[in-house]
Amino acid sequence: MSERDNFSHDQQPNTTMAGIALALGIFALVIPIAVIDVIAGVVGIVLANQAKKTGVGGLATAALVISIIGTVIAVLFTISVLAL
Repeated sequence: MSERDNFSHDQQPNTTMAGIALALGIFALVIPIAVIDVIAGVVGIVLANQAKKTGVGGLATAALVISIIGTVIAVLFTISVLAL
């Protein structure tokens, strides 16, 4: 029983931050709004990196990958829109 009392709330994984990062990465992939996609992707990358530091392994990695892919696609889309 005493082992359970030693847990602190600071060391619990932050799944909310990783979930928001994943949602922003998906938003950057799906919504075709050039500048907002880039911003959402970068914020998703930052939140995913912060979530990885708190101990959320798989969800934060998925959010990071999706955010990077969404940001790259958004940057390419933005460049193609500006080239017209």
